[in-house]
Amino acid sequence: MVSDPITIDSSLNVQDAQEIMRSWGVRHLPVVENGQLVGVLSDRDIYRAISIKKTHDLSVREAMSKKPFVVSSTQTLSYVAKSMAKHKYGCVVVKGSNGSVRGIFTTTDALFILSQLLEYPDDEKFRVMSMDEYLASYQQLSA
Repeated sequence: MVSDPITIDSSLNVQDAQEIMRSWGVRHLPVVENGQLVGVLSDRDIYRAISIKKTHDLSVREAMSKKPFVVSSTQTLSYVAKSMAKHKYGCVVVKGSNGSVRGIFTTTDALFILSQLLEYPDDEKFRVMSMDEYLASYQQLSA
């Protein structure tokens, strides 16, 4: 999970957002207005919007997903992974107790956890871990 992810403003041009994605090596960007989450922009959203509008001159607001999947940082990994699979979500925005964007959890993160479960099948910690606990241990796990 990326903690304190890069966020963008909804008025940004999609070309600029796409460049941010490229430079940071990410496929999803939380979109905020006045510090509040209003959507998520994915590389897929950009391609879809450009193919429909036939122009690159679009704002993030026009291309973003306006109802992203959002969970509390206390939510369990199992709930998040199950929901992502069921609804085919590419990412989940994780909000902290104060309502701020705390992180973004993607299908890549879910695959990393699956690899850990397959490699260490007797390790129970992932089965009950909250997003907060995962975030706290992620640096140790990925090293």
